[in-house]
Amino acid sequence: MVKQSSYIKLDFTLDVNNPKERKLVCMDNNPWKIQTYGAVLSLYVNRLVKLVNQKGKLKSSLIFDEFPTSYLNGTDSLIATARNNRVATSLGIQGLSRITHWDYKQL
Repeated sequence: MVKQSSYIKLDFTLDVNNPKERKLVCMDNNPWKIQTYGAVLSLYVNRLVKLVNQKGKLKSSLIFDEFPTSYLNGTDSLIATARNNRVATSLGIQGLSRITHWDYKQL
């Protein structure tokens, strides 16, 4: 348990599809400050994906809008394994040309 102050509750975890304690998490990025916030958000998102994409958890959905502006390590692995773990994954992009690090000809 993390020590908490009188005004901030610090026991929040990212296991959003935990059968004992369900949660809804919404994160937002500021496109004008992507260099500042992008790395921090990527850390949270990568941890959340590892916690969610496991067997024995509740059904869940991961929705990434403006996906090319964020960094998610192992996106291909997430898409390949998520359905077996009852996780729906949606990636919002403006066009395939925005995904320069994938070989999108195979999509």
